[in-house]
Amino acid sequence: MSALLLLALACHRSETDSALPDTDSDLDSDTSNVIFDDDLGTRCVTPPVALAGGPAVTRSFPFLPTSNGYVAAQYAIDARALVAWNDALPRNPTTTTTSRDRLWDAYFGVRIDGVVTWLNTVPVVSAGYVGESGMIAVTQKIGDVTVVTTAFAPFGSGATDDLVMTATASVDAGTHVVALLSLENVHTGGQGSADGEGIAVSSTGVLETRGADAVLHTPIDAPLHRAAAPAGDSRNPWMRGTANQAFGDDAVSGDDVAVGFEWSEATLSQGTPITRGVLLSLGSADALQAHADAFVHGRSAAAIVDDEHAGWDAWHLVETPPAGLSVDELHVFRQSTAVLRMAQVRAPGPGAGQILASLPPGIWNV
Repeated sequence: MSALLLLALACHRSETDSALPDTDSDLDSDTSNVIFDDDLGTRCVTPPVALAGGPAVTRSFPFLPTSNGYVAAQYAIDARALVAWNDALPRNPTTTTTSRDRLWDAYFGVRIDGVVTWLNTVPVVSAGYVGESGMIAVTQKIGDVTVVTTAFAPFGSGATDDLVMTATASVDAGTHVVALLSLENVHTGGQGSADGEGIAVSSTGVLETRGADAVLHTPIDAPLHRAAAPAGDSRNPWMRGTANQAFGDDAVSGDDVAVGFEWSEATLSQGTPITRGVLLSLGSADALQAHADAFVHGRSAAAIVDDEHAGWDAWHLVETPPAGLSVDELHVFRQSTAVLRMAQVRAPGPGAGQILASLPPGIWNV
């Protein structure tokens, strides 16, 4: 029974309409106890009604989106990986073009005392955003080691069609030898267009091309090794890591190429975390290296995360939230405005400046 009908019945039982002036336009004289009279409920006193307990709270949207107004990406909690990277925020950036998802998946791995574990196989302990921002943060644990993956489309340092992913590994107990690895399976031409991907080593990373499309994979903090090879090839980074082998510095073109980086091992104890990262950039092949160099600008992965977080904090300073908000309410307010910021199109074009009704993968990014 609906809450409205319960209210109507309660009012009907509480008094007759005969005590009220007849101000409506119907034909009754307000003495017939008509339940749906238009003055019903204006004078009656409803008794309290206990509401039945609802179902347990469940997660209904297992994605965390991030955007900087140029590109948008999503982390899938169930897949434990970044699973999409749209090259435009609106579904149709112009009347004749459609945004393309350039990513199959991307995630980190961790080598602990010689054994590699890919994080897409590790349960998620927590997932959310860093301090009321658009920076995704996902925590996972492998034994004594905790790894926090942070992913975001950056607003700062001249970023446009870029995606940053970092991993911070720390030890909760004891001492362990730890190294971080990355895997980025970009579909250079968009989903379903991963055939014939060309691989070339750039001055700092790996350039992946298919026709006129190009993606530059830039390691943040110099890696020990890299790997780039098609799916199923023994030189592929997933194959090497799964076999507990070091990446072989191979650069092999072909179909469905995956790229990865491996950083040096470090002996970690409590209080000595390490952070490593990757910058993915879309654009013209001949301009991407200069663009990536300008963005990184000699910064460490940890510094890039800190700078982006500081930029979000500075952006929130100009807001005027409603008075009297609790701590939790203020958090909801600021996270909501962060989503609005991510939903505003910043790329040049006919939609520049508009705020979309949803971020991908929502259906209203039109």
